[in-house]
Parts: sequence; C-alpha cells; structure tokens
Amino acid sequence: MTSRLAHRHQRKKQAPAAVPSGKPTAGPRLVWRGLVIAALLLGHQFILTLIHYLGGPALGIDPTAAGLNAATIIGAAAIIALPVGIDLRRQHRREAVGLVPVAWDARTIRIVAAALLISQLPLAILALQGATIWQAGGQAQLGIGRSMLSSSGPVAAFALGIAVVLIAPVIEEILYRGYLLGALARHTHSVVSVLIASLCFMLIHAEPANLIASLCLGVATGICRISTRSVWPGLAVHIANNAFGLWYLTQL
Repeated sequence: MTSRLAHRHQRKKQAPAAVPSGKPTAGPRLVWRGLVIAALLLGHQFILTLIHYLGGPALGIDPTAAGLNAATIIGAAAIIALPVGIDLRRQHRREAVGLVPVAWDARTIRIVAAALLISQLPLAILALQGATIWQAGGQAQLGIGRSMLSSSGPVAAFALGIAVVLIAPVIEEILYRGYLLGALARHTHSVVSVLIASLCFMLIHAEPANLIASLCLGVATGICRISTRSVWPGLAVHIANNAFGLWYLTQL
C-alpha cells in the first residue's frame, strides 16, 4: 500500500505543467485596447492634417477654402469610420463605446439642458462682461471663419455646414466620449476621466478662440456620457453647440 502511494506521488511530481490556454490576460488586453484608442485618435488627427495641409495645397486649393475644410472633415471621418465600423460590429463593443439607446425622459432632458449651459459658459461670461469673442483674443481665427463662409459658394457653404454640424460631432463623440472616456471611466474616477478626455479634446481645438469653449464642451458632453452611459445625449449637445457657433459666425 505504501509503495502504491509513493508511486502515485512520484507520477504527480513528474506530470507535465498545464498548457496555457492562449487567452490573453487582463493586462495585455488593457494595453492593446489603449493602443487601439490612441491609434484611432492620432490617426484621425493625422488624416485631417494630411488632407488639409498637404493634399489641398498640392492641388492648389487655398487652406481657408470652405470646400477644402468640408472635404477634410468628411474625408477624415470616412476613413476613420472603417476601423471603427469593423470594431463596432459586436454588440459588447457598441455597449462599451456607448452606442446604446437612451431613454429621453425628464432626467435625460435635464442633463442635456445642464450640458448646454456648461458648453456656452464662455459666451455667457463674455456677455456679462459686455464683451465679445472678438475682444477675447480670437479675432484672427474668427475672421478666417467669417471670410470662409462669406466668400464660398452655396454648395461649398452647405457642405461645410453638414461637416461642422453633423459629421464632426458624430466622429468626435464616438472617439473622445465613446472610446476614450468610456475606457477611462472603467479604470478611473468619473470626474478624472471626464477631465482627461476633455483636455485631450481641447488639444485638438487649440486655437485661442476655441480653447476654453472646447474644454467646456468636452466637460458638458462628458457629463452626458457618464450620466446616461450613452453618447447620444452628448452628441445632441455637440450638434447644437456647433450649429450655434456656425450661426454666430454669420452674425459677426
């Protein structure tokens, strides 16, 4: 009996180690997901730069032309939509990014209303001071925008309006509030994640006229994303903000 037990013990000691299942651990998955998000954000900015500052001038198009700006926004969105569309074919990925239905109840309406107020804080402060954005250091950028709209034909102006009011908000909300903020919120406090995502969003709108406004918009839409777990309320705020900004340019 003793010899049998000793034999079994010897066989257990000589048993081969378990073969790894091949399933990645949480650490590598987290790193991979972070790299994917960084690639999407940086890739989008790279494509915008490539089209606007290299492609357009190479064709002899003025960088301030409304048509080129519209083509830049729409073209970059179309290209980045390819990998995003492939990734979001799976339901759990759409849920992670916040592309889920939202109940437009009283609570959601209150969140959206508060976010709209936050997004317009810079203009409200200037209005209380009796000033305008022109007196806040954004004359050059706003002057370019106004001349772009006034000098463009109806087709180019319409294309620019669609690009600014619809296309840009959709792709930016998916990238910054969907991918970036969604990933941050799973690993950090919601306030920290909103601030980080908002600062990243501000960096791509670093013109003086847009600096504080883009930060407020990022915070506003980030609050919508965290509070409703969906990108749709923030997208509504973003569209309204850009539509108002475009209208504001026409009134200067």
